[in-house]
Amino acid sequence: MNYISRFCLFVIFFTVINSMVQGEIITKTVEYKHGNVIFEGYLAYDNSIKEKMPAVLIVHEWMGLGPYVKWRAEQIAKSGYVAFAIDIYGKDIRPDNPSDAAKQASIYLNDRQLMRQRAHIGLEEVKKLSFVDKKRIAAIGYCFGGTVVLEMARANENLIGVVSFHGLLTSPQAKEQKNIKAKILVLHGADDPNIAHGELEDFENEMRLSKADWQIVLFGNAVHSFTNPASGNDPSKGAAYNEKADERSWKAMKIFFQEIFADSQNTETITKNIKALARLSDARGKDIGTVSFEQIGQEVLVKVNIHDMPEGIHGFHIHERGLCETPDFASGGGHYNPFHKQHGLKNPEGPHAGDLPNISIDSDGNCVTEFFTEFISLDPAALNSVFKEGGTAVIIHERPDDYISDPTGMASSRLACGVIEKI
Repeated sequence: MNYISRFCLFVIFFTVINSMVQGEIITKTVEYKHGNVIFEGYLAYDNSIKEKMPAVLIVHEWMGLGPYVKWRAEQIAKSGYVAFAIDIYGKDIRPDNPSDAAKQASIYLNDRQLMRQRAHIGLEEVKKLSFVDKKRIAAIGYCFGGTVVLEMARANENLIGVVSFHGLLTSPQAKEQKNIKAKILVLHGADDPNIAHGELEDFENEMRLSKADWQIVLFGNAVHSFTNPASGNDPSKGAAYNEKADERSWKAMKIFFQEIFADSQNTETITKNIKALARLSDARGKDIGTVSFEQIGQEVLVKVNIHDMPEGIHGFHIHERGLCETPDFASGGGHYNPFHKQHGLKNPEGPHAGDLPNISIDSDGNCVTEFFTEFISLDPAALNSVFKEGGTAVIIHERPDDYISDPTGMASSRLACGVIEKI
C-alpha cells in the first residue's frame, strides 16, 4: 500500500476525555537498566481492561522524555492501549535548551546502532508487563523519536507497525535494509524545512526496495513539530504548532492502529465489532442521511454523512430518548446525560455524554466528516451506553453549540433527528 496523501479539505476531528466513563488511567514512572545505564520510562494504561492489551511504545523528541510525551501516553492509554514512553538518553538526561538537545540527539543520530540498542531495551521492558499482548506492539515517535521508530522498523524489531510524526527520514543503513516487516506510517509537514530536497524521494525509494507496507501523509501549511503546542505559532521559524495538522495526524494514527491491530490475532480488546446507525430525517420526514457509530477500544468513531440541510454551523447532540416525532423532535428529550453533568465541551462542570462537536454544512447542503468521542459507549452494559432502556437519538440543531451554556449551548430548535439502532 504505497501512496502519499495531501490533505487540503477541512475535516472535523474531536477527541473528548471523561474519566467517569472508563476505568482509571494508571500512570507510573518505570526505572529500567541496561549495563550501568539507568533509564526512566513512563507507563500509562486503563486498569478496567482485563484482557491482555496491545502496547504502543512512544519515543520522545530531542528534549528527552518530558511532559509532552507523557501527555501523549495518557491519551493513548485512554484509547485502550498500554502506552510506554521509553527513554533513549538515560535517567536525568533531559536537555533544557535547544543547543543541549541538539548535542544529545546528535549522539544517536550519528550512531544508529546505539540508537537501535536503546530503543530495543525499551521494547524489551514493555514486554515484561503481564497485561501486554507481546504479539501486538507498535511504536510512535515525535521529531527525534520519529527517526528512532523508523530505525526500529529498519532493524526489524518485533513490531507490527510504526508511526513517525515529523521525524527525519534518512538513515546510513537505508540502502542495506531489505524486507521491512513492520507497517509504516509517516506523518509529515509539507513545509518542514528540516527535510532536504530529495530526501522524501529517497525515503520512498528505500521503502519500495525494502518491500515495506508504507504510507506517507503530508499536511499542507505545516512545518516541523506541528503536533506540539509548545512549538509556538510562527511557521517562519521552521517549527510551529498547527492545530488542524495535529488533529488530522492523530486521527490518521488511530485509523492506522485500527488496521494493524485488527490484522493481528486476538483483536477483540480493540474492536468489539459493535456498530450502530442513525437514519436522519428532517421535520417533513424527508431522509437527509446517516450517522454511524463504531466502538474502537474505549472510544466511538462517529461518521456523519448528511445532505439537504441548511448551510452553516449546527449543534449536534445525542439525546436521551430514542424517539423522533415530527415536526419539532421534542420527543427526543434533553441531551443524553447519564452522569448528571452540566452542558458544554468547554464547561468545567461538563460535558453531557451526548455533547458532540458542531458540524459544518457546506453551500450544497452536505456534510461528510468523522470524529472520535470517549463520552459514549456502544457496549450495552456500560453506564453511558447509547443502547440504554428507551434508546437514544441523534439531533441536529438550527444554530451552533457554544460549548458552554447550560443546558443546551444555545443551539436553538431541532432540524433533524435519527434513532440510534444497533446493526
